[in-house]
Amino acid sequence: MMKDNREYQIKLMSALAKVFPGQEPEEDPCCTGFTMLRGETFSFVAAYTCGGGNGGRGNFDAVVRVESPAAEYCRIREIIPVPSLRPVNSCADSNYLRTQPGMYPDLLTEPAGGRITFTPGQFKSLWIDVEIPENGPHGEIPVAVVFASPEGEELCRRETSIQVYRTVLGPQRLLRTEWFHGDCLADYYQVPVFSEEHWRIMENFISAAAARGCNMILTPQFTPPLDTAPGGERTTIQLVGVKVLPGGGYEFDFSRLERWAAMCLSCGMTCFEMSHLFTQWGAGHPPKIMAEENGKEIKLFGWDDPAVGGRYTTFLEAYLPRLTEKLRELGIAGITRFHISDEPEPQHLLSYKQARESVAPYLKDFVIMDAISSIAVCREGEIDCPVCSN
Repeated sequence: MMKDNREYQIKLMSALAKVFPGQEPEEDPCCTGFTMLRGETFSFVAAYTCGGGNGGRGNFDAVVRVESPAAEYCRIREIIPVPSLRPVNSCADSNYLRTQPGMYPDLLTEPAGGRITFTPGQFKSLWIDVEIPENGPHGEIPVAVVFASPEGEELCRRETSIQVYRTVLGPQRLLRTEWFHGDCLADYYQVPVFSEEHWRIMENFISAAAARGCNMILTPQFTPPLDTAPGGERTTIQLVGVKVLPGGGYEFDFSRLERWAAMCLSCGMTCFEMSHLFTQWGAGHPPKIMAEENGKEIKLFGWDDPAVGGRYTTFLEAYLPRLTEKLRELGIAGITRFHISDEPEPQHLLSYKQARESVAPYLKDFVIMDAISSIAVCREGEIDCPVCSN
């Protein structure tokens, strides 16, 4: 057997660090020892490479593991670079690591059996999570990142330590949302919306979001009118069933909303945000709303309907009192917020005001929050809780 004379390097870095292909990363001097609380998820990055050696052979496999008294609480994933053709918009400041198209470290994948690949002369990276439970160990805990050959021979290791304080991380006190799109999950996994498999997938993702600090969930009462070109459509995802009655008027089925609320609460969500009542960038139209009429499914509202003053206003007069009543019945009215329209600009101020006024009588007890990039619109005071762009 040829002697392994490659020179190995392992560099430990903050979870905020990025390891780009073709670039040697700088080790973080703070990574000689870490600190965390019990009940917290602590993450760090381990960059690794080796020299040519061993006859100048190319890529070769190795197995990575964490050796520690707390190894059962550690998880290793590879950070895979992915192509990005447009990493920034045309208007960008100097605070970006890179602005040119290229390969960017992004995708986290589980290495099967801990198996990774060394590429001599090129740094790759690992994402390591340490999740000490609330009743887990505390004190200074040694941690070593170890690489071995597939046959078990140790190739290299890097040791550090984590000071785990006895104190338990308290509950999240901020409201944090990352808009959740169940329709996209149905599209990606190619399952019918609200099939049992779709519910299972959504529950997995919502639980993962809660575990990472999200506590507010975008709730698709109707298909969210977000990032949809005028005239276009997203896959329908509508928690509230609507039936058009023969003599006029509407009947509403909240059974899916009830299931959604129970699921999200059980996953750890503590606040709900109802999907937008009007289209994005101007509040000019209703969202897409499907309904049953004479035994058939129809599109009740969409891009062809005005936001205010027509059938949709009449619909909201019937719908919103029933919805808010149901939220109170479910015990979540006090933790529910509403959206009017996403990202209104100054030229949309009149239509936004009209849309807001059309629903205001029914939402007096609720906070209105909307994402906003225009300080001029914000100063008008139409939004109870503006969520600013930074």
